[in-house]
Amino acid sequence: GVYSRSIPWLFYIVNDRLPVPRDKVYKVIQEFDYSQEYTVPINAKEAECLSVLKKGQILTQKQFLDENKTKFKSLNLYQRLVCLTFGTGEKIGVLKNIPPKSTNFEEFCKQETVAYFIRQLRGSKLKNIKELGLSSTQKNYTYALWRFSNWLQGKEFEYSQLRQVSSDSFQRQKTKIKLEGLESFYKLYIESHNSEQDFAKVIKSYLLDPKNKDKRASTVTSEQCAIKAYFEKNDSPINFRFDSKSTHKVTDQEDDQPNLDLDDLLKMLTVGRPTPAQKAMILCKFHRGLDTSTFVDRFNFQAWEQMVKWFGTDIHTKWDLDKCPVPIRLTRIKTGFSHLGFLDRDAVTAIQNHLDIRINKTGKLQEGEPLFVNPKGEPVSIQGMRRTFQRMAKTAGIQRKLQSYSLREKYEKDSHELRDLLKSILIDSGCRIDVADHCIGHRPKDSYEKQVELFPENIREEFKKASSKINVFSNISNNMKKSANVQVLQNEVMSLREEVKRLIQKDMIRDSIIPTSTETI
Repeated sequence: GVYSRSIPWLFYIVNDRLPVPRDKVYKVIQEFDYSQEYTVPINAKEAECLSVLKKGQILTQKQFLDENKTKFKSLNLYQRLVCLTFGTGEKIGVLKNIPPKSTNFEEFCKQETVAYFIRQLRGSKLKNIKELGLSSTQKNYTYALWRFSNWLQGKEFEYSQLRQVSSDSFQRQKTKIKLEGLESFYKLYIESHNSEQDFAKVIKSYLLDPKNKDKRASTVTSEQCAIKAYFEKNDSPINFRFDSKSTHKVTDQEDDQPNLDLDDLLKMLTVGRPTPAQKAMILCKFHRGLDTSTFVDRFNFQAWEQMVKWFGTDIHTKWDLDKCPVPIRLTRIKTGFSHLGFLDRDAVTAIQNHLDIRINKTGKLQEGEPLFVNPKGEPVSIQGMRRTFQRMAKTAGIQRKLQSYSLREKYEKDSHELRDLLKSILIDSGCRIDVADHCIGHRPKDSYEKQVELFPENIREEFKKASSKINVFSNISNNMKKSANVQVLQNEVMSLREEVKRLIQKDMIRDSIIPTSTETI
């Protein structure tokens, strides 16, 4: 018959491989009918469980167990039967799993405690370009909280609560409740009079959840910090210890890591088919050793005036390249550290080629105007700069997806590697390590190190030790490996130079200053 199986139902109960009851939410679509012939075999015990369900009822497996302990005495011992029953109920159309309702990010940010938290985080440090919405710090922390909040929704939570049992005595009692998200979790924490143990356990359970198992230890630590900061900023700190390095993957030497060398850079700047503006940007970012945000918000607005002052003229065609490298002082946005760096011959030449085209179209560069703009005539953005780099690397055929990162796409060639490449070349060329660190915006480890402020010319001389290597176009034969590829790349360089001249003559300004696709800068 329908309600008997060849294998005794007790087998399904004692089999350790079967799951324990979960927090999934189910809705009863239709009531179970003993007389109906179902396509799935159903044993007597499952039929007995299903017959208890009422149409329209919404419940979890755990709730079913709690509510029917008296009707099914064996359920307390044989919990796995309930898992099987609910699975069968789904197959025959009696039950339907209801995914937990997630709060969208915009609504989440408007919640009282979340908005209060966001206002206390560091805002944008950008001065010259507009950053829409939240700053990067606010965005990273709030998204981490949002993910945690969505995970909490629908979870059944048991915690200790202090209740008054008489006029002069209190008793700590266990209370069960279904969570509605982060804010409800926070309010329960307040009402529990900071019973940290139960709440810390929930947070740790989230960090240890299988959905987070592929995250890096550094990412999990950031999420832990975001959650702790939320409680702290809302004046109810929660303290617990969690060592993500012992539970999640730590980057080691065996992992694929981003990497960029001079061969790659030259291929990008030739085979990658950059416009004159794109070529100038990449070379400036490389020579000056800048992160992307400092490049687009500081260098793009401040370098021009410093170059004009150094060369003694704002007529770029009259710049004496023998005066290279050009000192450019900027403040790194991330750390607020003011440091000196340089643009050498290749970067300055690329800027000249870019200006040949831009000035013919827009006229003389005015004070405060950005050196590089996007297709809409606006200053280049952080995302635009990154997309430009990725497109050039892909076009050059040197881009490769890193296999050691499973949760998000990460590539071997990254614009941040330009800073590491500069530092490596400076050290390899005999430049002092403290100077190499300073040129890429690293603060000195010793607060008494004042060489850069006191002897800037000495810093410039140290930087010049690497000139023969970082000027990949001026010294192409010295920088490339001795192979057949050298001649190919040299031909590419000559071809690009001729193309620049041709575009200037034909006044094909827009196709040269900016790419035709808005996908890049």
